[in-house]
Amino acid sequence: MTRREKTIAYLKLTGFDTTFDAVIAETTGTFRNGFTEGLGEALPDDAAQALTVVEEALRSRKDALLGELAGIYEGYLTEDEIGTLLAFQKSDVGQKANRIGRDVVNATLEVTEAWRNKAVRSVEPELQQLLGDEPPSAPIASAR
Repeated sequence: MTRREKTIAYLKLTGFDTTFDAVIAETTGTFRNGFTEGLGEALPDDAAQALTVVEEALRSRKDALLGELAGIYEGYLTEDEIGTLLAFQKSDVGQKANRIGRDVVNATLEVTEAWRNKAVRSVEPELQQLLGDEPPSAPIASAR
């Protein structure tokens, strides 16, 4: 297996296809919403055709994107390191890490946001003394 083949295999094992499909769904959804805004749910024939053109354009460039992403990894990792990652991803633990990865990241973000908001709220009285009656509100926006 060449370095590029190893890198692409690694990317596919870590969810490239799922992410790619999500990007296509998000992109076509954005286009669909733009076309149907003010029209209700009906999608005019020309707009439906345009969505098909967009989706086909994205899908036809999938291998090019995969190659670009592989190049990024290859810029940071040696061939041996890529091989080690590939072997890990093929292992039971690696497959489990892929299955739970998104859930772990989401849970981590939720806990971190709650921690941050609690910490900022704990100093609100001090902020009020420093800044007056209306201190800036805690940055509660989600990082996701």
